[in-house]
Amino acid sequence: AGAGAGAGAGGTAVAGSGTARKEPSEKTEASAAAARGSAVPQIDRARACYAFFPPPRHINACPKAEPFAVPREGLMNEVLERENRRSLPENFCNRSRVVYDAFEANPAQRATPGHPVDPASGMPWPYYAPTDPSDDTLVFESRFESGNLRRAVHVPPYEYDLSLRTDVYTNGYTQWFYFAITNMRKDIEYTINITNLYKSESQYSQGLRPVMYSEKRAERENLGWFRCGEDIAYFANSQRRSESGGYTLTFKVTFPYADDTCYLAHCYPYTWTRLQRQLAALEHFDTDSSRVRREKLCNTLAGNRVDLLTITNFKSSPAEIAARKGVMLTSRVHPGETGASWMMEGMTKYLVSDTPRASELRNNFVFKVVPMLNPDGVINGNYRCSLAGVDLNRQWKSPHSLKHRPIYCAKEVIRELCAEREVLVYCDLHGHSSKNNVFIYGCESH
Repeated sequence: AGAGAGAGAGGTAVAGSGTARKEPSEKTEASAAAARGSAVPQIDRARACYAFFPPPRHINACPKAEPFAVPREGLMNEVLERENRRSLPENFCNRSRVVYDAFEANPAQRATPGHPVDPASGMPWPYYAPTDPSDDTLVFESRFESGNLRRAVHVPPYEYDLSLRTDVYTNGYTQWFYFAITNMRKDIEYTINITNLYKSESQYSQGLRPVMYSEKRAERENLGWFRCGEDIAYFANSQRRSESGGYTLTFKVTFPYADDTCYLAHCYPYTWTRLQRQLAALEHFDTDSSRVRREKLCNTLAGNRVDLLTITNFKSSPAEIAARKGVMLTSRVHPGETGASWMMEGMTKYLVSDTPRASELRNNFVFKVVPMLNPDGVINGNYRCSLAGVDLNRQWKSPHSLKHRPIYCAKEVIRELCAEREVLVYCDLHGHSSKNNVFIYGCESH
């Protein structure tokens, strides 16, 4: 969905039905606060298990359309032959070395237990630091909000085997990745192998490409995330074929600038911190709270906020509001399905916008919106589960009031909404790892 398009000052002018509509943006928050002479509310810091560094800030400008990659003839045979050669100990073990680990300290830096910490910043040192200007080893980092990379192994000269961290308190669900790379050289083709993916089917087999963000490109060319990667292949690796491993995503990548900071991700990231900024922008766009009202639904196991929005025309009389039908919208129960949050952001911005159709919707319906059901999973870079180590989307029948609190509280909202008005639809937004385009699953017959 294109809901993540960049926003200008004071909102985004969006063409449609011959009329431009004004929507909230992050800049609305600052400008509205300045006009009132008040301070912009501070965004709470995400509470995480593994995120030591502040969340990266990315601009939203992206290419409008990027086609699937078309694999060249004979690629898969080449990849499998290379995999068979590399699986031999004499071709791999003596040459490889660990250059990143999200949990373990570098053995060369184990002066103190745990992660060595920079006393000036209080942040962990990088696992690997280049030894001199000629050292062209890539430097990896994933210990920030929504980041996921467990380990990186360098196979000289320009190949890297990566493994992802499993969802917290589980032994699986390795699919989402999001990490930073520095110390690259321009015009060098690097081979990236992510070796412990768990799904047998993936859009990477159909030509899906990962996304990259270059800080230098964003600064110099005003371009944010873009698709990257050549010779992309997805296959059952040698460990999987021996029934003890998983699947590998391999691709070649060339970085646009030398000595840059680049990010690679499974899909366009959407963090909990971005959501908090976006919801603050919604509130400041609607200065008199006549369209949207925000409240805390609950806190998660880690103490992160779960938001509930109510969107309708609050200037109407109580009788008019009581007569309206209800709509329930939720999103992001699965942390790795970031497209769900981009769709939800587009929906909420549209529903509170100035367009006549949005006004008509507010005059006829009461929308209850939970934009992020699983903040803990999102913050900690999980693919599917919460900090309880379970898929929250499988807990709706009998959610535990503490372990599955966002589901428990969302279910209470649905009960209350059904008790006070007719509810036309409950729509829960997701992403999908192997299906294309936009589609809807309806209710089962029973």
